[in-house]
Amino acid sequence: MNSVTKQESSVSAGGTQRRRPRLLMSAYACRPNHGSEPGVGWNRALQAAQDFDTWVITEDATSGSAIRTYLREHSPIPGLEFVFIPKSPWINPLAYRLGLYHAPMALLRWWHLDALFFYRLARRLHAELRFDLVQQVNFQTYREPGYLWKLGIPFT
Repeated sequence: MNSVTKQESSVSAGGTQRRRPRLLMSAYACRPNHGSEPGVGWNRALQAAQDFDTWVITEDATSGSAIRTYLREHSPIPGLEFVFIPKSPWINPLAYRLGLYHAPMALLRWWHLDALFFYRLARRLHAELRFDLVQQVNFQTYREPGYLWKLGIPFT
């Protein structure tokens, strides 16, 4: 896991300083310069960082290198932090060996494993940073909302 630093963005209100609200965002697919699900994850993160100190949990194997390259070439984005979660090395070979990439219900079960890993990481981050809101951006449906609602803070 990346080291996470607390950002204390101040807003002056009558001479007092307060921190911006903190948002924890789950965007399994999140890549700059892409469309579809990865583009939605990236653009939601950019928009959220305008009003919230935003931490995005995303998958490392496909999103991590694209995000790191973008940030290296364009500089860090104020109010936006990424936390990359590695995919278990046994998931892809096992899924191919068992022929599960062509079985939608089996793929859904694999997604549940990843969602549990995201939730465990989210719990640790929330204990450290005390988020005000959690948002799950992609790879969910009304039937499969993931587990982030269990954090006990407003969930969208």
